[in-house]
Amino acid sequence: MANIFYIGGASTTRKTYTFVVSGAAPTASGNSVFTINSKTVTVVAAASGETIATLLPRLLAAVQSSNVPGEFKLGTWGSTATSITFIGPTDGRDVTVSLTVAGSTVTTTSNTASSPYDLANTANWQGGVLPGNSDVAVFDRDTPVRYGLSALSAVTCEIRRTPGHRSDISLPDVHANGFAEYLPTKLLCSGATWNITDSGIGAVRLSVNVPTGLTFNAAGGNKILTSISSTAGLVAGMAVSGTGIDPGSTIASVDSSTQITLTSTSNVTAGTGVAITFLRAVAVNITGSGTSTSNATRIEATGASATWTVALIGGSLTILSGTTAAITAANAVLSIPYLLPVTTFVANGTLAQVAVTVSTSFDATNGSDVEFLAGSSLTSGEPLRIHSSTVRWSSTGNSGVHTLGLDATFNSSTAPGAYAIESSTVSKGASYIDPYERATKPFVITFDSCTPDDVTLQLGNVTSLEVA
Repeated sequence: MANIFYIGGASTTRKTYTFVVSGAAPTASGNSVFTINSKTVTVVAAASGETIATLLPRLLAAVQSSNVPGEFKLGTWGSTATSITFIGPTDGRDVTVSLTVAGSTVTTTSNTASSPYDLANTANWQGGVLPGNSDVAVFDRDTPVRYGLSALSAVTCEIRRTPGHRSDISLPDVHANGFAEYLPTKLLCSGATWNITDSGIGAVRLSVNVPTGLTFNAAGGNKILTSISSTAGLVAGMAVSGTGIDPGSTIASVDSSTQITLTSTSNVTAGTGVAITFLRAVAVNITGSGTSTSNATRIEATGASATWTVALIGGSLTILSGTTAAITAANAVLSIPYLLPVTTFVANGTLAQVAVTVSTSFDATNGSDVEFLAGSSLTSGEPLRIHSSTVRWSSTGNSGVHTLGLDATFNSSTAPGAYAIESSTVSKGASYIDPYERATKPFVITFDSCTPDDVTLQLGNVTSLEVA
C-alpha cells in the first residue's frame, strides 16, 4: 500500500491532425465527411468539374461555419493547397477526428495529445505510475482532473482528496460548446473507501464501478466460478448472487482474469452461462465547508449494485436522481449514519437505506440545512428527526414521523402539492412552517414538555387545534 500523488506533471500538447487529399478528383456529387463523436459535417462535390483544389476551400468553410455541431468548435481549422488541418483544445484534451472524400485518397497524420489534467497519463502521477490495488490515490494540489476519469475503474484503491485540492475532479454533462459530453464525466473507481474534503471550490463527481452483465460456469461440488468474461473490478469481500449460489456468499479470492473462489458455506450448483451479480460496499467520508451547490460533491452510482455509507462532517453533498447522475441506480442503496454540521444536503429523488426510500431514521442536526426535492420520501413509520437545524420539504412524498427538537424547523412552503405527515412530536422552540396548508390533515402533533405557545406554528388558515 502506497500513497500515489496526482501532481499534474504532464506537458500540454495540443492534438493536431493533417488530412492530405490526393489522387483522383472527387466523385461528382460525392460526399466528403468530417466526423467527431459520431457528429458529421458533409460537403457534396459539384455535379461536374470538382477538383481537390476547389473542394478544399469548401471543406474548410464548412467546418468553420457557426452552424456546425459543438464538437467541431473544440479546436481551430486551417488548410493548405493540399490539406485540411485541425489543432485541438489548448488544455491538451484528446479529440478523434476523421475525414473521407469520395473518389479521392485521404492520408491522415496526427500526434499524441498530452494534458496535465488527464488521470490516465502516467506523467501526472508521482513516480510515473498510476495507483494500483490497495494504494491511495491522493489529490492534494490545485490541479484540475478532467480527462481519463475511468482510468482507475478496475483499481481497488482508496480515493483521497485533501484541503489542498481546490479544483474540479469531473467534467460537466454538457460542454461549454453545447454538446452532451461524450468523455467520462465522473471519477470511476473500484475502491471501497473515498475520503473527500469539500472546499466548495471545484465540482467532485464520484462513481463506483460494479461489474455488470457477467456470467459464470461451475462444475458443481466446489466453490469456484470459472469462465467469467472479466474479473476486473472484483475484489475479495464483495457479495455475490446468482442461480445456484448460496445466499450470503462473498468472494474469497480473485484467482485469475476469468475465475473467482467464493466463501460460500456449501458448494455451488453446476451450471453454464449463469448470470451473476455483485454488491459493492462503499464508505464515503466528506468533510469541509463547501457552500456552493454547483460545486458540491456528488455521489453517482454506476453499475448494478452499491451500498453507500456517507458520512458528512461539515461538507456539502448533492444527490441527483432521475438523471444520468443518480445514486439510486438499479438496486443501489444509500445509508447516511449521521449529519454533523452540514452546510447543504440536497436529496433530489428518493434516498435509500433499503430499495429506494429512506427506511431508517433521517437526522438533521447541528445547523444542518436539508432540502428534500421533488420525488423524495420516507418509508411509512420511519422517523425524520430535526435538532437545531432546518428541513425544507419540497416534495409530495411521505415525510415520515417527525421529531422536532430545540430550534428545529420543518418548512414545507416550497412543497408543490399535498404531502403526508404521519405524526409529529415538537419541543420548545421548534417551528412548523406550512403557510399553504400542503400537509394532509388530520395529523397529530404531540407537545413534548411544552405548550402550543412555546412553538411557532404557521399553518395557513388553521386557527384552532383540537386537543385530544
